[in-house]
Amino acid sequence: MSARSPVPKFNWRRTVLWLTVVAVAMYVVLPQLAGLKSSFSALHRAHLGLAATALLCCGLTYVFAALSYCLLAFHRLRYRRTLLVQVATIFVNHLVPAGLGGISSNYAYLRTQRHTRPQAITVVAVNNGLGVVANLALLVGAITFGSVPAVFSNRLLDAERYVLIGVLLAAVIGAVCLSVPNIRQSTWRGIRNFMASLLSYRRRPAVLLGSLVCAFCLTAANYGAFWLCGRALGLHFALVTSLLVYSFAVALGAATPTPGGVGGTEAGLVAGLVVIGLPSTTAISVTLLYRLVSYWIPFLAGGASFWLVQKRRLIIWRAV
Repeated sequence: MSARSPVPKFNWRRTVLWLTVVAVAMYVVLPQLAGLKSSFSALHRAHLGLAATALLCCGLTYVFAALSYCLLAFHRLRYRRTLLVQVATIFVNHLVPAGLGGISSNYAYLRTQRHTRPQAITVVAVNNGLGVVANLALLVGAITFGSVPAVFSNRLLDAERYVLIGVLLAAVIGAVCLSVPNIRQSTWRGIRNFMASLLSYRRRPAVLLGSLVCAFCLTAANYGAFWLCGRALGLHFALVTSLLVYSFAVALGAATPTPGGVGGTEAGLVAGLVVIGLPSTTAISVTLLYRLVSYWIPFLAGGASFWLVQKRRLIIWRAV
């Protein structure tokens, strides 16, 4: 008698994961298909060379992100795998509120690459912290040495007021949480482990410097993509103006509890461009073109990368 071939074991975890991903993707993407059509209509009126350069700038952000993670990692990461994970985070970022997808994906990836929990948290936190430093440095430099439109100058004090309110609110929430004994013990234990991992970078100053350079390049590529989209449609606003408009839109998108900050970012871009004096139709066209090169095309590439990442088991969610 011939031996029976083994029956493949049903992997219910992976099945549930993919069903969830497909359901969320359909829920997020289907209502925006009309916007995709409008984005292509904006592309017809744009300079294709400049639009393609803007798309290249968006792609470079993931090249620099992967290099930064490879530099900061406590255990060696293969660059090609890390780059594939960064592209996959595009897909995940568009399914959950802005930023959370990239943070969780990179944390899970580091955990599968022999990093302990404190080490993975440290790498992700330092990477994002350097990104904030680069953003603020470029913005402050542009405001200090560039010509800031008067309409933005009148709103800087309002922005500082909102930042102060946010800091105070975060301090109050932290104090309330720390008043609970169990939460306080877990928090202090996590802080001690995090600080131990963070202090290890004292022996690797070149790593921090290299990652900071990557953060500057990544941020500049994001700003450049938006500026190029405006140039592709024949606009010639100053680079400092594009920095301010883009920063306002990103902040609004981060505060919008929608997948990928959808709605908030677009509203911020349109509002910022209208504030500097552009007609609403032109502002919408620039936003739609930028949305095409920074959202729709990367979203398709991210979906394919996410499938490859799961197939190669580069991210094992239960390992976190």
